[in-house]
Amino acid sequence: MATTARTFYSENDKQALLAFKNNLDNGSSVLSSWKGSISYCKWEGVYCCRQHPKRVCALELPFSGLVGPISPYIGNLSYLRTIDLRNNKLYGSIPSSIGYLHRLQNLRLAENSLSGTFPENFNNCSKLVILSLGHNQFSGKLPSWMGHFIKLEFINLSNNNFTGDIPLSITNLTSLQQVHLRSNLLLGSIPSTLGQIRQLQIINLGENSFSGFIPESFYNLTYLSVLGLYFNNFHGHLPSDMGTGLLNLKELLLDGNQLIGEIPASLSNASAIRKLDLAFNKFSGTIPAEIGKLCPEYFSIYSNNIEAKVTTDWNFLNFFTNCNFLRTMNLGDNKLGGLFPSATVNLTSQIQYLYLSMNYITGEIPSGIEKLVGLLSLGIDTNYLTGPIPEGIGKLQNLQGLYLGRNTFSGSIPFSIGNLTKLNRFYAEENHLIGSLPSSIGNLTQVSVISLHHNALTGMLPISMFNITTLTRGLALSHNFFSGSIPKEVGMLENLALLGLYRNNLSGVLPEELGNCQLLSILELSDNSFEGPIPSFLSKLKGLEFLNLSSNNFSGAIPQELGLLNELQELYLAKNNLSGHIPMVIENLTHLYKLDISYNNIEGAVPEKGVFNNASGLFLAGNKGLCGGIPELHLPECSIQHDKKHSPMIPKLTILFVSIIFLLAIIFLAFLIPKWKRKLTRKSRTNSLLKDRLPKVSYGDLAVATGTFAASNLIGAGKYSRVYKGVLLFKEEENSNQETHTVAVKVFDLQQLGSSKSFMAECEALRLIRHRNLIRNITCCSTVDYSGNDFKALVFDYIPNGNLHRWLHPEKDDHEPLSPLSLTQRLNIAIDIADALDYLHHNCQVSTISDSLRFKAQQHSFARGFECLCR
Repeated sequence: MATTARTFYSENDKQALLAFKNNLDNGSSVLSSWKGSISYCKWEGVYCCRQHPKRVCALELPFSGLVGPISPYIGNLSYLRTIDLRNNKLYGSIPSSIGYLHRLQNLRLAENSLSGTFPENFNNCSKLVILSLGHNQFSGKLPSWMGHFIKLEFINLSNNNFTGDIPLSITNLTSLQQVHLRSNLLLGSIPSTLGQIRQLQIINLGENSFSGFIPESFYNLTYLSVLGLYFNNFHGHLPSDMGTGLLNLKELLLDGNQLIGEIPASLSNASAIRKLDLAFNKFSGTIPAEIGKLCPEYFSIYSNNIEAKVTTDWNFLNFFTNCNFLRTMNLGDNKLGGLFPSATVNLTSQIQYLYLSMNYITGEIPSGIEKLVGLLSLGIDTNYLTGPIPEGIGKLQNLQGLYLGRNTFSGSIPFSIGNLTKLNRFYAEENHLIGSLPSSIGNLTQVSVISLHHNALTGMLPISMFNITTLTRGLALSHNFFSGSIPKEVGMLENLALLGLYRNNLSGVLPEELGNCQLLSILELSDNSFEGPIPSFLSKLKGLEFLNLSSNNFSGAIPQELGLLNELQELYLAKNNLSGHIPMVIENLTHLYKLDISYNNIEGAVPEKGVFNNASGLFLAGNKGLCGGIPELHLPECSIQHDKKHSPMIPKLTILFVSIIFLLAIIFLAFLIPKWKRKLTRKSRTNSLLKDRLPKVSYGDLAVATGTFAASNLIGAGKYSRVYKGVLLFKEEENSNQETHTVAVKVFDLQQLGSSKSFMAECEALRLIRHRNLIRNITCCSTVDYSGNDFKALVFDYIPNGNLHRWLHPEKDDHEPLSPLSLTQRLNIAIDIADALDYLHHNCQVSTISDSLRFKAQQHSFARGFECLCR
């Protein structure tokens, strides 16, 4: 019987393991060694018990790449003492069957994607010693039955979504040594009885929403090595004797709370402290000199109200000069004043991070600063420091960050700055620096940002600076006196995000190589003397969000290509010499919320969509020729005018002379070369079309007539063209008054292969067609648009009653329901069509049944009285 039982349980464990494997998404690949031919006690990660060699005591598969949920059959491994599945990609909830594992001591599931709450029967695992569930997505409140785990020594629930407060029953965990609950959604006050667990070594409750006072019982935990209460809402004072009982404390992390009062001098008694972080609180007073005796590796009081009014208030630095292990000192964002303490340069040469930023420190950088050769980052910005940047700064060759901005440093940037070849961030903005940039700045081959704006720097921009391909975050040189042009080497900065050169004396045209900087998000070039047209290559800067070209000498039209900057949010073109119309494509920039084109010579209609529909983000003042737009702009209405600028008159004598020469040439060639007669005759007819006495219209006339070819005026489309409804103003006769005509404008898409040929063929045919049932061709237009692109269009009479297809097959949802056609009307329509076709086939001067004139039902339009007209 005993043998049978052992065999049953052995097979049960094997099947439970196989079920665990099969429940994974990738079990067959990552657990390939789990095969029936091998004893499961030899499978990877499976450990059987010594006293019960056929029973599984441990399942340990950390860092194994497991993906999928945990099988509920794991609860059948009743002898399990250890489950270690940390650092995988498991998801789903903890199966409730784990509550059946009464022998379980170690449960390690950290660093996965598990979710849900604690299983209700989990409290049955009363022998747990280690519970590690950190870095998952668990939620819910911490259950009160956690107090049943009286043998628990280690609990890690960090980086989850647990809510509520810490249950009072946690006090029952008298064996607890480490509690990690950071980065959750816990709140309320901390039970003071937690400090009665004398064995506690680590308390980490940071990054929650705990409030109230810090339990004073914590300060008597003599075994405590880490107290992490950072970024909560604790308030109150620190007790004056708090350091007396913390004999083994190594890390005191109280940053990010609402603590007030003075820093207690008794902290110096906690002599084991290596990391002391009191940043982001409201501590006041001075720093006790005794604090320097701690000699921590990390010391930060950043962003408090700590003061230093007299020299003796800096005495704590004298103690720190004996700290060979000091690596970080952050005193920034306080109320420290007085002269820059000379003791600073006597700190250990191994210090790596020194920050005195955002204080009230005066004087010059003390000599000897070059002795701090271990510095990786030096921050002394936002003070009242004066004098030159010392040449010795170039000896700090390990520097990665140098922050000197917002002081009153004077003199020039030392040439030795080029020795800082590891520098990644260089900030010296808002000072009184003068002179030209040293050419050695090009040696900063690892720098990602250079910020020197708001100084008095002069000279030309050094070419060497534009060869620094690591410049990615920004090059900010605005508000100086730099002169000359932007070097073409700017194109080397292909990964640059910000280029700020506004308010200098720069001139010339923008180099085409600037278009290579395709990751730019901010381009600020205003208040210079740049000239020429706004270059179309700016459209290559696809990620551009902010573009400012105001207050320069740019001329010409606003390029249509700006409409390709789909990420653009702010566009400033004010105070230039720009002319022409506002490109309609700008209204398609959906992210654009601010546009300033004021004080230019821009004219014509203001669009009404996109940014143009928001008067608060639109600045148009100083452009006298603008009209239309939304009512809030208070602009005059647009009138339809003949645009003489775009339709110049050709002298009659020149027309007559050219016509005679052209006709003589055709006759001569036709006489000498008969086999070319048909080709040359067709060409003669086509070209003479453009010289007939037809009403002359320009691109500008047609743009105004159709509302700049607005979609609302689109009445038809084909393979080569689109047809728009419009209202034209022109003279019918030489001396007659101007009259308005409602017309149909057929605009050819010259990007389509064959469209130019189609245009010429239709011109040739329509010029010779005259019939009462054919729509009259009023004129044609062959010119260029405002961007210099070829433009071709035909202008017909507009027939308002729709087409034959609409009358024969009315739509159900037609806004204007049509009455049915009578038999007589249908007969008359057929006669009109037949009459037109007969004319085209037999009586027209040219053959018109071709690709250029197709007759479809939709193309038969009605005039008044149901006379059928064809086109």
